[in-house]
Amino acid sequence: TNTILLPQIFVVFQYTLPIAVQNALAQTTIENAPSTAIMTTNVTRFSVDVGTIMLGGEKEHVDHARARSARTLPVILGFAGGCILGALCEQNFELMALALPTVLAVIALLLGVCIERQQKFAAAE
Repeated sequence: TNTILLPQIFVVFQYTLPIAVQNALAQTTIENAPSTAIMTTNVTRFSVDVGTIMLGGEKEHVDHARARSARTLPVILGFAGGCILGALCEQNFELMALALPTVLAVIALLLGVCIERQQKFAAAE
């Protein structure tokens, strides 16, 4: 039968909504930020940029590739580090490992709110 399982749907939304919010915030608040949700695109673009840098070509293209790869590399390394950390936490703490990204998301949210308020306060002066 096609039974709708509300608890499972709730869990899916609970863990996909923060990813969507984080991606939207990164794209709307950080100028020239590479996407944090589309790692295949990031890795492909980074690889093409490295190839452009290594093979040379027009200075303008090489400079653009160098700048874009410098912005994208930290995202790739952060993603890989997060995957490793997540795997280690899950291996050692099982479902309690889900607490770490939740706490980090709350901290990021609070920092974002504080920074926004500070900027508004500074602009008002």
